[in-house]
Amino acid sequence: MNAIRFLIVALLSVAFCLPAQAAPKNRSVVLAKHTTLTIDIVPDLGTRFIFPFVLDEQDQYVPFTLNITNPAFVSKREPGRNSFVVTIPPSQTGRSPQYYGNLFATVAGYVITVELRSTNDLSKHYSDVTFELGDGERENLIQKGIAQRTKALETEYQKKLDDLEKLADLKAIARVGVIAQKSPSIKRIKEEQKLTLKNGDTITLFVDRALTYEPYTIFTFQVDSDSNTQGVTILDARLFGLDPETKQPRPIESGKDVPPRIPPRESVNGVLTTIDTLVNPKEILKLVVLTDKGEVSAQW
Repeated sequence: MNAIRFLIVALLSVAFCLPAQAAPKNRSVVLAKHTTLTIDIVPDLGTRFIFPFVLDEQDQYVPFTLNITNPAFVSKREPGRNSFVVTIPPSQTGRSPQYYGNLFATVAGYVITVELRSTNDLSKHYSDVTFELGDGERENLIQKGIAQRTKALETEYQKKLDDLEKLADLKAIARVGVIAQKSPSIKRIKEEQKLTLKNGDTITLFVDRALTYEPYTIFTFQVDSDSNTQGVTILDARLFGLDPETKQPRPIESGKDVPPRIPPRESVNGVLTTIDTLVNPKEILKLVVLTDKGEVSAQW
């Protein structure tokens, strides 16, 4: 009778203890720049390693690599997930032998080294290892992701801008071909104005003529400097339309081709090109050249 009672108690103890030992357990690990830990894995159960971000080798923002030195440990990861599982196949002959290996992982700038050990002791086994970010590391990762994303957007934007510039260049070349087949109508302007500097030197603007290749008009001009010692830097050149009564200036959108500098006692030639529809024939036109010595303008 005592033997039967002892057997019942023993069986009940096993029944209650085994589930407690085999129940899933989680180990939380705060990520550091170099994180190291040791994990015991029971064959055929496996351990899942969970990260606070998606793992992807192709992801330029959070690149991921994984290497295990002992092929007895097998890793598996589904694409687009934030975890992978490491298992040891069960022994076909009964009790599994002891296996050791190293797991090396890099992700988002973190280096992780895990010593892997096989065990038959359920109490040492963790079903999950969850990596967590400290407050400072979480903020650093967010800022790093923002910076990388911003850089990617800037690169993408620059590529689109370059593509647009190439397209614009091709269209411009096509337009040049059309213009080359036409003879321009020429309007002589012959307007000259001088800017006298404090030292007596002068900068002279001479607007020569307007060449019209419908629908474009090109204004040609020349800028002279009579200084013996100092050159002149040209900062900008712009075209304006002036109301005949109020003389209020209206900027006229135009493209310019002007040398950036005038050497001493030399002259440079420039052009301003605009579309005919932007020019009001009732307005007075004014061409302004801005230099590092001052502004000189001519109107007609």
